[in-house]
Amino acid sequence: MEGITIGVAQLAKHNTQQDLWVAVHGKVYDLTTFATDHPGGIDVLQECAGSDGTETYEYAGHSAEALAVLDRFQIGMLEGHGTSHQFSSPAPVSPLPVGHSAPITEMRRVWSSAHSGSLLVFLSLLAAARIFWKAGYMEAETTASSGQMLRPASAFLVGLVVASSVGFMGLAATYSVFKGTLRQEKEVFAYPSVISVKR
Repeated sequence: MEGITIGVAQLAKHNTQQDLWVAVHGKVYDLTTFATDHPGGIDVLQECAGSDGTETYEYAGHSAEALAVLDRFQIGMLEGHGTSHQFSSPAPVSPLPVGHSAPITEMRRVWSSAHSGSLLVFLSLLAAARIFWKAGYMEAETTASSGQMLRPASAFLVGLVVASSVGFMGLAATYSVFKGTLRQEKEVFAYPSVISVKR
């Protein structure tokens, strides 16, 4: 389709959603039928409609597959641009940096501090449960010797304390480990940009 030459004034007339032409690297494309299927949305194409969208195209970092799709919609060449210009291959995208895991000694420190705190809480709750149990047992002996009925309320309280202590210990350990994962390795802007910008 390099035989048809389209002027800038003619290109500027095709700037609506129903008639959407865009020039990229000197080639003119009729993207009217493709606009609704564009992965970046129709708004981006409407901003470039009727003009040279090379800078926007390059900024978005399109792939080779996008170029193959775009070639199907070429209708001509933009006046004033040579036919020898080819698309530059997309800039290589650096892989996202993979955060290094904390050293094993650091993880052991977090894990051991979680366990030591939880163990202390568990032992204190266990001691409290023992006191409640002993008090309930002594009360049961005195009520049994006097012929009165045993009270199940003290047994319920002992069960409640023991179950709560186990649940609290698990929650404290889980929270300590989770809190250790929230540590930030780097600042946001310390990572390299994914999209290269030509200025």
